[in-house]
Amino acid sequence: MLFFYAITAYYYQLIGRTKEAGQIVSDLLERKDSIMSGEYSIVKIMTIYTIAMSQRDMQHTQASVTTAAKGIALSNQYDQTAFLENFFWLIIDASPTWSSQHFVVTELTKNACCLAKMHGNQWILDKINQQSGGKQ
Repeated sequence: MLFFYAITAYYYQLIGRTKEAGQIVSDLLERKDSIMSGEYSIVKIMTIYTIAMSQRDMQHTQASVTTAAKGIALSNQYDQTAFLENFFWLIIDASPTWSSQHFVVTELTKNACCLAKMHGNQWILDKINQQSGGKQ
């Protein structure tokens, strides 16, 4: 249900109905605790991503970056990789000043470690540890 609502907001934004899109995004953000809580699901992560895209398109840059970061955190919490790359690109796109560059590099490194662990790739883990000074 909330994913359909988020898609509707994004669609409204695309066709120029920004007032309605803004109202839906505001309503969704009031429900952010219920969106972010509970078990991980692909629909939940798609909802968060769609909200972040709508915020970016409405020029709410900081809110978009914050929502995308929450999506990344939720994915990390459940060791999931769906939409991670999309969240990172959204953060980069929403922050043309690269104010989030350190965050993106840190999160990409953490996620590379997660993927390497999931696939049992010790060589990549060793390389990441070597390049980050053993902080991973």
